[in-house]
Amino acid sequence: MSQTPNPDYIPLPDGAGDARHVTQEAIMMPRDEIRQILLELFEAETGEEISSLQDDQGLAEQLGLDSVDMVSLIMQLERRFKIRLAHEELANAQQVGQLLSLVQRKLADGQKAAA
Repeated sequence: MSQTPNPDYIPLPDGAGDARHVTQEAIMMPRDEIRQILLELFEAETGEEISSLQDDQGLAEQLGLDSVDMVSLIMQLERRFKIRLAHEELANAQQVGQLLSLVQRKLADGQKAAA
């Protein structure tokens, strides 16, 4: 029995959620701008130059971030973007694209709360 696709569901490029939930406020900071900030934070954390970040890159596997690096990176992200990231959310962010989507959602939530 085949499943009928939901015509109202619009997947994000990384498959992390439904694009309908990424609001106009989240679009105010372009994904590429968040990606560039993330790249700078990765480089500062690892001390290595990273040529680019792709959505499908694994945070631990390809970028070599260990648990200590991740804790430091998360603290920097929270400070930089003035957001809070829960452990449960971070557990699902294993790839760059998933982390980008999480930051976008948090920024959108912050914009909604401020409105």
